[in-house]
Amino acid sequence: MSNSRKRFPFIKIIILLLIAGVFTLVVLSISRKTAPPEKEYPAPVITIQPGRGRLETIIHINGWIQADEIVTISPRISGVVESISVQMGDSVKEGELILQIDNSPYELSFLQARAAYLSAESTFSRIESLYDRQASTRQDYDVARAGYEAAKSQFELAQLNLEYTRILSPISGSVLETHINRGSMAGPGTPLVTVGDLDTLMVEVHVPEEHYSFFLQGESTMEAFMTVSALGDQNIPLEIEAISSHINMNTRSFLVKCRISEETRGLRPGMHVKVGFITGFQDDVLYLPFKVTSEGNRLWFVNSNGAADYTIFIPDFYSQDYFSIPEEYADYDFILEGQHFISPGREVTVIEERTVPVFGSVR
Repeated sequence: MSNSRKRFPFIKIIILLLIAGVFTLVVLSISRKTAPPEKEYPAPVITIQPGRGRLETIIHINGWIQADEIVTISPRISGVVESISVQMGDSVKEGELILQIDNSPYELSFLQARAAYLSAESTFSRIESLYDRQASTRQDYDVARAGYEAAKSQFELAQLNLEYTRILSPISGSVLETHINRGSMAGPGTPLVTVGDLDTLMVEVHVPEEHYSFFLQGESTMEAFMTVSALGDQNIPLEIEAISSHINMNTRSFLVKCRISEETRGLRPGMHVKVGFITGFQDDVLYLPFKVTSEGNRLWFVNSNGAADYTIFIPDFYSQDYFSIPEEYADYDFILEGQHFISPGREVTVIEERTVPVFGSVR
């Protein structure tokens, strides 16, 4: 009896605590239901409207400028360089003297050969006259004739070698480089001077073989251009001159030669250029920058209620930085920045409106 009396106050305390806990839960539940929802503020975004123009797909490849005619001149005979008449940058005409090799030994050889030739010619003339009068044998005639022809050949060779001491330019153009100094010994195969025609410059490009079909199909109509960093990256039109008919096995590429369409000052052989070949284009189309796209090919835009919405769009024609879109999107305000932090139906605030730059062509 005494034990039950001792437990009663303890049970009473537990019951009171349970009642208090239930009351607290009820109050919290009611307060949550009646509390006003948090206000969702409009998301700040930057929008952009589509541009309109010509959209191009382009292959960009590095290339080098070459002179269409470029010659490194070497002597045909050996000797000491006596004088050099040109220096780098000089203009020369075809047949102009550019270098003189010491002609002293060749002049002596020429004089000796000429004397031998004149003597043999005189002897042959005398024997031939006697032979015609039957005053000389056939053998004497043949010997005299052979001696005359041999002397004549030696004389002509000596005369030719003497002329070869004067090194003449085989083409008109500019002196691109001199390879030897006065007093140096030169011989056949020794580079002396390089001359190039700067009026007919070409661009050589080694194109990867996977693009070969494009070039075969569009050789006559494919447009090309180049940019030269040394000249401020201006676009310079090119014309495709020739496409190699074979693939280089070592580089897995083929050579394409392009002629520079416009006269441009400052271009020089050896300059590095970046060549663009236009493999396809669309005129008068709407386009957007790829920056407007987000995960899952979503294009976010601001709807008529001022809220964010999106459409799934997979581009079927695009350049390096832009892609075309249908005409139905002409008046849309697409979200350029801020689309990664919004959800459909979220109210937005446009903090800046931009437009796509309009060029003659978009690359």
